[in-house]
Amino acid sequence: MYCSVHPNQPAVGYCQSCGGGLCYSCFHAWNPPTCQHCANVQFARQRSGNRGILVAAAVLFVIGVLFGLGSNSGLLVALAVGYVLAGFPAGWASLGSLVNRRGRTVFLILPIVGWLLLWVIRFALSPFVGIVALPIRIVAAIKGVKKADKALHG
Repeated sequence: MYCSVHPNQPAVGYCQSCGGGLCYSCFHAWNPPTCQHCANVQFARQRSGNRGILVAAAVLFVIGVLFGLGSNSGLLVALAVGYVLAGFPAGWASLGSLVNRRGRTVFLILPIVGWLLLWVIRFALSPFVGIVALPIRIVAAIKGVKKADKALHG
């Protein structure tokens, strides 16, 4: 078997995604070992996902500002409403990852009531957690887009 990128080099391993052969330099280029094509596909997905996060935050911010302005509360209140609304998905995701790490065994006792309680608590806390999580998530998304662009375009 030979490398799928360098056909004149013998393969020392294989791509974890497609199973194609990888030479020594290709095998050590990515962790886990991945061929250039599969790495490009993965980075394109990451870039798309990170851009989606940024677009969703911007759209929710604009909707929140418009809602705040429609209530005649003033610009500062409208900006605050936009920020809280934009932060809601970030808060929801942060609380979800916290629940996933801690395990959901508590909610197995009363499945329907437990899950409903979990969703109500997450819904109530998401705006507050989102206030802190939104800037962190935006910075991470921007870095992810830049990293993916750099990997895709050299």
